[in-house]
Amino acid sequence: MIDWLELTNFRGFGKSTRLELKPFTVLVGRNSAGKSTPVAALLALKQTLEDPTFGAAFPFLRLSGSQIDLGAFADVVHGHSRNRQIQFSFGFDRDESKQKLLNHFPIRSRYLHRFGRRVFIDYDYAYPLASRRPAPQLRTLTLAYAAIPNFGSTLARMTVESDGDLVSNFRRTARGWNCDATHIPASIFKVEASQRSALFPTIQRERKLSTMPVNLARRVRGAEDSIWRAVRETSSYLQSMSFVGPFRTPPQRRYAFSGALGLEAGGSGEQTSEMLIADSLSEGQLVRQVQFWLQRLSLAEKLTVRPEGPGSSVFELSVSGAGFRGNASIADVGYGVSQVLPVIVQGLLAQPGGTFVVQQPELHLHPDAQATLVDFFIFLVARGVRCIVETHSEYFLVRLRRRVAERGVKGLLRDFSRAVGYSTKTQSASATLDREQVAVTFVETSQRLSTMRQVAINELYQLENLPANFMSEAMDDRIAIAKRIGKLS
Repeated sequence: MIDWLELTNFRGFGKSTRLELKPFTVLVGRNSAGKSTPVAALLALKQTLEDPTFGAAFPFLRLSGSQIDLGAFADVVHGHSRNRQIQFSFGFDRDESKQKLLNHFPIRSRYLHRFGRRVFIDYDYAYPLASRRPAPQLRTLTLAYAAIPNFGSTLARMTVESDGDLVSNFRRTARGWNCDATHIPASIFKVEASQRSALFPTIQRERKLSTMPVNLARRVRGAEDSIWRAVRETSSYLQSMSFVGPFRTPPQRRYAFSGALGLEAGGSGEQTSEMLIADSLSEGQLVRQVQFWLQRLSLAEKLTVRPEGPGSSVFELSVSGAGFRGNASIADVGYGVSQVLPVIVQGLLAQPGGTFVVQQPELHLHPDAQATLVDFFIFLVARGVRCIVETHSEYFLVRLRRRVAERGVKGLLRDFSRAVGYSTKTQSASATLDREQVAVTFVETSQRLSTMRQVAINELYQLENLPANFMSEAMDDRIAIAKRIGKLS
């Protein structure tokens, strides 16, 4: 499990700055402070992992792709200095109870699979079982990128650190890769560009463990396990991450159904209608789940997906109970419904163990709905989905504080199950939330540098460490009005 992300020399973050990742992570700050930068980093790494290189000379960072367009290396490196290296570091959960022992039995080969392809490392364990010990605990993975003429942003260094001062450092030089691991000869590992993944190089052991002294074999095996776990956990995190951005497609009166099926609404929600139409043609579970949340947000009572006529591939999305009688197309009820639909749909499709990233989910919503969105994310957290939310909404933050004080939302899971027709016998009634599951991070700029600081929710459920004048406008205006009334009286 990934616990934090650290950025260095990426956009406004010139110095190493860490973002704590909890089940419910919230990013706040003023415009242009850098709130979207951690999200941009994750999306760039995700699209790099999922886009095969097909024989590229170096592992590289894909800055422009299906997830996000960040331009060129000079556009994202801090200060636009091509002499600097961009660095991303991941920190891993070090709870011993969560660490798996990978060496209980002989293993001939172990692969990291992606869509049936072997992405990373080969193993050939044939060492006696009696010598096997628990693998060292993984601490950090660091990927550093530099600019090379005609190649763009390429991987310059990959470092994996584990407990016991075990450090595996692979650095690209003019002559190739320099392999430097703690108390391990450089000739043990061979590094080359992967033919299947742009994010990680292929690392292979040049000698069999059975030919090494016992202590060296243990160190080599520990280094291999740490590298493999770092790649596996990072890849799993990025692949299971879904994203909805702040710019979403406007509502349409009619949608042509292409028949395409998928699990992603798209960064701008462009596939939302496709998924709702496909679901309506089968069991309609997703439509009922979305309808529950539209009701909860007080946006509509019913969501209807229907074709224009028998056998037609053109569909209409309509809602009822949105402040008027009868059904109305989502194109006729304002932007609030259409803009929140991608957030609801993608969140409901997120798999347990995955991460759902949303920028400004509150767009075009009235204050009551902005606050109730917190319940939606608490619901996802209760289902095992980690959430990263970037928001400008004070109503969102106030409701979050309230739900932490109340330890979650009572009866939410039960109500959801009843509404969509699920059995409630095995469902926990409430979606719980406590302070340990929440990380509120304030992003700010100072002397042309972006920084992130943790904002604690204290025992009185107040946000600590926020600037005195941040999100204080409503209170300031009330005080000014009261003073004015006092002068008039």
